[in-house]
Amino acid sequence: VEKACHDMLGEGKSGKTVSNKALDLGALIKWCKKRKYLTEDPLAALGKFDTSPKRIRRAMTIEELRALFAHCAPHRLFLYEVACCTGLRENELRKLETHMLDREECAIRIPKHIDKSRKDRVQYIPAALLPRLVAFVEAGEAEKTYARTYRYHKERTGRKKPPKNPLLYVPTNSATMLKKDLAAAGVPSVTAKGYLDFHALRTAYINFVLDVAPDVKTAQELARHETADMTLNVYGRAKEER
Repeated sequence: VEKACHDMLGEGKSGKTVSNKALDLGALIKWCKKRKYLTEDPLAALGKFDTSPKRIRRAMTIEELRALFAHCAPHRLFLYEVACCTGLRENELRKLETHMLDREECAIRIPKHIDKSRKDRVQYIPAALLPRLVAFVEAGEAEKTYARTYRYHKERTGRKKPPKNPLLYVPTNSATMLKKDLAAAGVPSVTAKGYLDFHALRTAYINFVLDVAPDVKTAQELARHETADMTLNVYGRAKEER
């Protein structure tokens, strides 16, 4: 535990802020107390950290998404569409395989080893997207794109082989890729309302859900959050026009 304190609150290579490291350490200490490795909490007297985000993501509008879709390559188009129509995170999208596309239910079935909360999920997609996505899958476009970029991916990730039966092509430099596509579409990546990165597509999805969901519980389930507080207060954005 002492080593964990040093590693997590010290100058590590994880890239996490001190507040996030402290939250991780708190979870570790709870785990140790539960299993009798510790008799008391050594952080009991520690004050609360300011965990408010330093950079705010903004939710993309329908008009901005249409402009983005019109100015990107086809394999990236499907990646962006699935991301903003399901709210799946980048790494979750990367692990999707072709057999997870449920054509009967018009959904993507997410096994628990992919889902961040370790639960089996059924994430529905718009009916208009399904036949286009099926054609994309049957043509093997994601596999072809991975094959073209195999050497580049091997250098960046150290993977010996590209993913098997990928549903989508998800590059390692998604942030750079999206920034270029936003610039081509004339969509600013940073405004007074916040900035855009790949995870901002999930923010957009959740705000679309909040617009149409009949109740908060439904919105929480579609966002795949453990609490409604996360859905409303971390991802939710007020609409100025309202």
